[in-house]
Amino acid sequence: MKKLISLIVVLGILGAGGWWYYKYGTPEVKPQVTESAIQRGSIAETVKATGTLDALRTVQIGTQVSGVVRALNVDFNSIVKQGQLIAELDPQILQTQVDVQEANLQRSQVDLEQRNITWENDKAKLARQQELFNKNLVTKEQLEAAQLAVKMDEASINSSKASLVQTQANLNTAKLNLGYTKIYAPIDGVITNRAADVGQTVNATNSAPTLYTMATDLTTMKLTASIDEADVSRVRQGQPVTFTVDAYGGSTFRGRVKQVRLNAKNSQNVVTYETVIDVQNNDLRLKPGMTANLTIEIQRVDDALRVPAAALRFRPTAEMFELLKQPVPPEAQPGFGRGGNGMAGGRNMSADAGPTVAARAPGAAASASEGGRGGANPFGGGTGGGRGGRGGFNMTPEQQKQLDAIRNNQNLTQEARRAEMAKIFGASGGVRGQGGGRQSNQGPTTAITQRGASTIDDLLPPVVRRETPNQRVWMFVNNQLKAVNGLRTGISDGQFTELVTGDLKEGDKVVTNFIIPGATTTIVPPQQGNPFQQPQRGRGPGGRGGL
Repeated sequence: MKKLISLIVVLGILGAGGWWYYKYGTPEVKPQVTESAIQRGSIAETVKATGTLDALRTVQIGTQVSGVVRALNVDFNSIVKQGQLIAELDPQILQTQVDVQEANLQRSQVDLEQRNITWENDKAKLARQQELFNKNLVTKEQLEAAQLAVKMDEASINSSKASLVQTQANLNTAKLNLGYTKIYAPIDGVITNRAADVGQTVNATNSAPTLYTMATDLTTMKLTASIDEADVSRVRQGQPVTFTVDAYGGSTFRGRVKQVRLNAKNSQNVVTYETVIDVQNNDLRLKPGMTANLTIEIQRVDDALRVPAAALRFRPTAEMFELLKQPVPPEAQPGFGRGGNGMAGGRNMSADAGPTVAARAPGAAASASEGGRGGANPFGGGTGGGRGGRGGFNMTPEQQKQLDAIRNNQNLTQEARRAEMAKIFGASGGVRGQGGGRQSNQGPTTAITQRGASTIDDLLPPVVRRETPNQRVWMFVNNQLKAVNGLRTGISDGQFTELVTGDLKEGDKVVTNFIIPGATTTIVPPQQGNPFQQPQRGRGPGGRGGL
């Protein structure tokens, strides 16, 4: 009996423990949802690089003659003016050469005078011989000998005159070399380097030795930066630049793009282009050789609605909806947005995919035959392509001006911009592409020398504003994920993206992260490489699109 009672007690304790563990021992798994509010603020699309500060012009000051340095009248950091005497060489050897040439010149002059006297004497003899020959008192041979003597005197005189000219030239050269012993500043500027000392012998036999390095007025400097080939297409003359240097960590300096040089440099298969930036340095804090971390502002929008870029990259998974006890909405279905024949497919519409077809002007000089856009597929990118698109146009200069005006008009919507472009190119006979993804690179046929520009930078078109339609974010409403579709976004600084149109307003919160306890973050990371690079166009008749 006691054993039965003990067994019943044990079973009761086990049952109570099981009931308690079932009810309280397994806590409910709650996700951690991170939200960010839609805000207003400024967004700037930028290109970052590093560069080196230098003077606008640097001159190596050397000597054209050899000798011993007798005097150095300026030193490091000296401010000099053009024509100022800055150094001297010992002139004794060169002065001796001048004296020798002057003596040679006097000797040549005396020699010429002697030959002239001989010539006058021989001419008198020739006259007497001619008179005697006419009276048949001398032979013809004697007359010819007198004539030959006069001709030889004339040749000797010409030779002496040539020797005199040569001696005079040697004297002028010696005097010129003597003048080179005094070195004068060729420009106004500052001495940045001194490469010689008093008493040092410099040899100018093979090349001119450098005494000083001189820079122009340092109140205006240049910043030379190396821009990656993926970013150089968006850099234009006149764009504002901000930069910092290590010497003044808390200060920001400003400049403007002056030139994008065409001499590409390839270092370890990385192609860069030198970009020159004008910098004002009125307080002279910046020094030649400083390394600068610079930011070139490509486009900027002030007082814009800003969507966190992480919200545009967020992709919910089936596990999330299961955790929320929510049916998977159509936007998150694997087959959502399957493309048709050229109407959809061929583009991954993630936030980092870059500009869309609509963001580029039809008929622009670098326009391409575009495929269709893909639908929403949160689990994969686009795999197919649309057929055909709009080909390139041969634009007249007037059409190019009208196109640039439309591009720069920020008040036009994308639909209005396309309508205005259609008016321009409606009669120009644009050729439609025959296959998806086929490129067309036709542009204006006017020769570059006939476009009225002094540099290639003046001919580059302005940077086209990028807008990406059909974007999606998710909101967390009543413990449920709700899709907000049909957003059109503009420029991005990597952290925020401009919201051009869409069913969102300031203060609305969007999901940027969804963490399941025990699991890793589910945010789709940004695509590698250049975030503004054009996505690949498909060539097929249609396919599955991306989100």
